[in-house]
Amino acid sequence: MHHRILTLRTITPLHVGTGQSVGTTDLPIARERTTGWPMVPGSSVKGALKEVAREGRVTSRDKASGDQADKDLAYLFGSPDSRNAAAGALAITDLRCLLFPVRSVAGTFAYATSSGAIQRANELLAAAGKATVGVEAAPDGTAIVSATTVLKVATLGRVVLEDLDLTPRDLGGADPTSRLAALTGIAEAELGKRLAVLPDDIFTYLTKTATEVTTHVTLDFVTRTASPGMLRSEERVPSEAMFLGLAMVDGLSKDKDKATQHLDALNGKYCQFGGKGSVGNGLCRVGVTS
Repeated sequence: MHHRILTLRTITPLHVGTGQSVGTTDLPIARERTTGWPMVPGSSVKGALKEVAREGRVTSRDKASGDQADKDLAYLFGSPDSRNAAAGALAITDLRCLLFPVRSVAGTFAYATSSGAIQRANELLAAAGKATVGVEAAPDGTAIVSATTVLKVATLGRVVLEDLDLTPRDLGGADPTSRLAALTGIAEAELGKRLAVLPDDIFTYLTKTATEVTTHVTLDFVTRTASPGMLRSEERVPSEAMFLGLAMVDGLSKDKDKATQHLDALNGKYCQFGGKGSVGNGLCRVGVTS
């Protein structure tokens, strides 16, 4: 089986929902049940990647062109033809949150992560035979930052993220910056200035409270007022979030080499994920690390 590390960086706010309301939010984002951290289901990722792969093969809007594109990609994504149904060679895990952007009193925003998030990413990296990321657990009430950080409030010598006042600590020997930069495609100098390794509980708190929640309404065409029952709130992952998962190509497939080549060709592509694409939401950059 061929393994690739798959990364997703949000360029515009992303809403991949659960289809049901939770609490006061009508349309919440998908979250892991155990951690509560944002995630992107593998099924959503696979569908979006297929659309991008089809773009270069669909030459017109007629059905025949689309059917031919599906046939060309059947070895990778599977065949929708009921008469020749077959599973594709590609399998994708759910994408886990690795970096989450949060507002900072100094330096505009931080790339927040935690030792737990990095350790879970390391499990996927190890499964793919890739180099892992150095990790150091942050003690309670602290934020581990680099020597070049812009997140410290100069007059206080503190790191203030959202409404949390944290004690800064310098990165020790297990500096994850270089490896994280290579994985995410973020410039190492930029990532080093903004990276904050937080305790797992603080990271969890921020991923639950620092998302974007917007209100939408459907207007009645005649009265120009809100239609009854059509006022709704929608949660979104902010821009600059980073997710990581594993893409696997079945080693027993006769087309495994062709499938792997076409998977690698998706590296650096921009895809639209989730809902609200017509208003610019859900634009993400895909990374495929061989």
